[in-house]
Amino acid sequence: MTYINKTEGYRGDTMRNRKELSIMAWNVNARAGYMKYKIPRLVTDTILKVGADIVVLDEFVRASNWSARSRQLAEVYDRYTYKGKEIKRNEILICIKKNRGIEVLNVNRKMSGTVGLPVADFLELDIMYRETKIKIAGIRLIPMLTEAKKRIQMENLVRHLCSSEVDKVVCIGDFNATSGYLSRLPHLKRNGYVVNMAKEGRFSFVHGDGNRVCIDNMITRGIKVRDFDYSWGFVSEENGYRELQSYDAKSINHLPDHVIVTAKLGVM
Repeated sequence: MTYINKTEGYRGDTMRNRKELSIMAWNVNARAGYMKYKIPRLVTDTILKVGADIVVLDEFVRASNWSARSRQLAEVYDRYTYKGKEIKRNEILICIKKNRGIEVLNVNRKMSGTVGLPVADFLELDIMYRETKIKIAGIRLIPMLTEAKKRIQMENLVRHLCSSEVDKVVCIGDFNATSGYLSRLPHLKRNGYVVNMAKEGRFSFVHGDGNRVCIDNMITRGIKVRDFDYSWGFVSEENGYRELQSYDAKSINHLPDHVIVTAKLGVM
């Protein structure tokens, strides 16, 4: 994966790039703020290095050092998250790159037609780019629930996406469901949604038993996607992961344990 330094701006302002937006998503493993969580400098440094136009962080928390980390991003990004801060609850953060001609029209935290509990971590922006309206949704479906509750979460998300009146939709984050499972949901397909698949052999998370899965995904409608990819390039001894490799489980306090997801979104 090629990182883009923030001082370079958007690589080569070609006609293709003006018709595309780059996106990045990352589960940063804040664990609802327990264990005196603080946002690692690794997270904000990596966001700036990747330089995506849209950044979605899930399992994010405005920790005690959020003000400092937010200031680090402020030169390059406008930041959107929940209006009120809930104690011991994960949030979604969406960053929109400045000077890219992206206008934020609306910020929405709630899915339409939500039925039952639990409620997934969710944040959605309606944006306008080159006279095209796009819905950007960040998601994290809560794991470790009964099968019935997992089904309720997924049904609420699918119902919300399928009821959208916006033609171009991107929903990205930690679905805690594999891309194969998502691709078999009939209502998504009937409503024009595509589940973007990682290349064969790639994985986005490693369970404690070593099982490797693709649960960090992107669902789109009306968007031509290219270069959908996973990157574990941040896993190194220098970044605090000791001897761990990408294929190992990464249960280290405060450090991200999911892959970085990136893609290009053709919006014209």
